[in-house]
Amino acid sequence: MPYTQGREWHWELEVGSQWSSSAWAIWQGNMLVKTRYRTVGEQTVATRLGRLTCQRVTAVTRCAQGRSTLDVLFHPRYGFVVLNYVTIDGKRMRFELVSAGVTNQFNGTEYFGQNLPDF
Repeated sequence: MPYTQGREWHWELEVGSQWSSSAWAIWQGNMLVKTRYRTVGEQTVATRLGRLTCQRVTAVTRCAQGRSTLDVLFHPRYGFVVLNYVTIDGKRMRFELVSAGVTNQFNGTEYFGQNLPDF
């Protein structure tokens, strides 16, 4: 930030083989993962929160095991509204923001039992 259309930035991370899995990729030692992010422009999207004008950012990640992509819609007030991933093994995942605000639905009695300590 600040958001500027056409801005690009890069990020690198070494990922150890303890994170490899036969479910997506196997490697030995450390693997260098390189990501290029680029701001694309604004996009208006219909959401459960109404129509929101978001900033669109794309990312392409490359490593010895392959390539993955991410397409993000970010709203200045609500944060990430939509995240579209294509993973290293070609699977697609989509996350969408469905509500905003703080809701505490934690029930201590259910979690700790009936005998809660006095604080």
